Amino acid sequence: MITKLIAGRTSLGNSRQIFFCSVGGYDTHQSQLSAHATLMTELSDALKSFKDAMVALGVHDNVLTVTHSDFTRTLTPNGTDTAAGSDHGWGGHQLVMGGGVKTKAGGGATGGRIYGTFPSLVVGNNQDVDANRGRWIPTSSVDQYAAVAAKWLGVGSSAMSAIFPNLARFPDPFLATTNLDYV
Repeated sequence: MITKLIAGRTSLGNSRQIFFCSVGGYDTHQSQLSAHATLMTELSDALKSFKDAMVALGVHDNVLTVTHSDFTRTLTPNGTDTAAGSDHGWGGHQLVMGGGVKTKAGGGATGGRIYGTFPSLVVGNNQDVDANRGRWIPTSSVDQYAAVAAKWLGVGSSAMSAIFPNLARFPDPFLATTNLDYV
């Protein structure tokens, strides 16, 4: 549906559109490994199809796709059986995709950049706030990440504090030192 609305943007008189969509089923407390593989395949296929459609419409450089999730999983399971699953955690991964997003150093069309500091996935490490569960604190906030997208959309510096009131709490509000760049 989003592709159809973007394709019809001129007829609809829309020069800038923002769409939200959601997909459920990621709250996988049980059978996490098999469910996760299926969900990641579904997400990958959907993102590729959307990208291909944006390229075909000639708007790939003008479309930014951003994912958000409200949680991730602890590193340790809830039980000892293979279908035990795990509890909610913090610090999930997010994806940014679009023709205006710079790819990994040296170019290439595969992206591949990781922003922030990827944690050591070891229970009890220095980012783990719950040494018995493996619940780690992220090094980049959703406010920082979303502010980069807002900047890409043309939001001015003076409006950022109203949209992201916690942004000033971070030493690198726009993730400039992490190379989360846009063209």
